[in-house]
Amino acid sequence: MKQRRIILAFSILILVFLIVILGCGTDQTPASSTPVSQPTFSPILTPEITAVAQPITPPSGDIVNPAPTAIVNIQPTQVAESIVQITIKDYKYVPDTVTIKKGTTVIWTNEDSMRHDVVNEKDGDIAQGSVFKSNLLAKGEKFQFTFNKTGQYRYFCTPHPFMKGTIIVQE
Repeated sequence: MKQRRIILAFSILILVFLIVILGCGTDQTPASSTPVSQPTFSPILTPEITAVAQPITPPSGDIVNPAPTAIVNIQPTQVAESIVQITIKDYKYVPDTVTIKKGTTVIWTNEDSMRHDVVNEKDGDIAQGSVFKSNLLAKGEKFQFTFNKTGQYRYFCTPHPFMKGTIIVQE
């Protein structure tokens, strides 16, 4: 019997100790703590949008249009942006000729240790102006251009004019 009393007293002591240490489960914030800002979330477009039609209740309390609730599934318009990658490596544009559809974005990435650029030569003559022109790209740098008009676009590297490429844009 004495042993049971000792175990009971020891259990009560442990329970009281835990309550004191854990603060009885209070949710008060200490005055010295700094407020934590809540994270913000951006909405994510899901592949399916569900709209629910509900009856309208006017102020009089009568239900107008007592039709059953309807669920309408609407599929969003998918805008697929095409991207084509061209690598600049070993003093070449790889691939050097690409045929794409109007609206496609081409991204050139320099993988050479030498600096290169991407300059469009209008009508075979750079003096005629150009549709696109990059800065000199160091290794790992990229240049991109979106082709919104059909046609043939020849380009070259200014420091290395033997490097040439062609983009053919179709409907």
